[in-house]
Amino acid sequence: MRKICLKIHRWLGLALGIVIAIICFTGAILVFQDEIKEGTTHDNTKAVNMQGKHHHNDPAVIDFAKKLHRYMLNVPEEPHEGMSAGRFIVGSVAICMTIILITGIIAWWPKNKKMLKSRLKVRTNKGFRWFVYDSHVSLGIYAVLFLLTMSLTGPSWSFHWYRQGAMAVLGGDVNQMVHHGKMQQDELQQWQVSKPQNENKAEVMQPEFDRPPKHDGKKPPQAVLMELHTGKLLGLPMKIIYFIAAIIGGFLPISGYYLWWKRHSAIKKGKRTAKAN
Repeated sequence: MRKICLKIHRWLGLALGIVIAIICFTGAILVFQDEIKEGTTHDNTKAVNMQGKHHHNDPAVIDFAKKLHRYMLNVPEEPHEGMSAGRFIVGSVAICMTIILITGIIAWWPKNKKMLKSRLKVRTNKGFRWFVYDSHVSLGIYAVLFLLTMSLTGPSWSFHWYRQGAMAVLGGDVNQMVHHGKMQQDELQQWQVSKPQNENKAEVMQPEFDRPPKHDGKKPPQAVLMELHTGKLLGLPMKIIYFIAAIIGGFLPISGYYLWWKRHSAIKKGKRTAKAN
């Protein structure tokens, strides 16, 4: 079982590693998109586009990161519900990333306490190759829970059927959710659930053009899904953890490529030596 999982982990990682790295690094930027916006706009004013509609004036780096993270720069004509090759790739790779992470856990799982101790630390006195290997193994397992949360929620922004399932898991009404399928991250950021100040005061602030169903003062599943994906659920400490996890997630494919190359080179060298003898 472990060998099979290791092969799945390795070959899926080799095939999709570049896209995974891009998704993770851009995701790390988007974790702090609100702070970046506030730092660049200061007064948080709104810009008016040529059609006279209002939209938040995203800094160029945030706008680029969003397009890369969600669509691989291949933005569909209708960004909320429309499909494009880029959106399909991102959603599909996120699903595959879940498989990579799960098979990685199985391949990592230690047989005893001694092995567990070894796989939770990074050795710095065994040379660069072992340093990279230990970093890949140990840092990967430290970040895996958060990366799994990201990869499990991410496809909701690509596939309507996946979003239906995620909403059902979170207790949302699937029939109502179909009507409110356009509630993507940008829209969710425009409204918030106010905590009741007293028994008679509890309101939900959201765009009039797409008001989500009422949830008795609780956060709608749409908001919970978005906060789970972005790390906003528990505030700044969780956002910092998500940022670090996303950075680790971006470096895991890079270290994986290096380890595969070193392994491949060693195998080739061994074959040449065997032939020479």
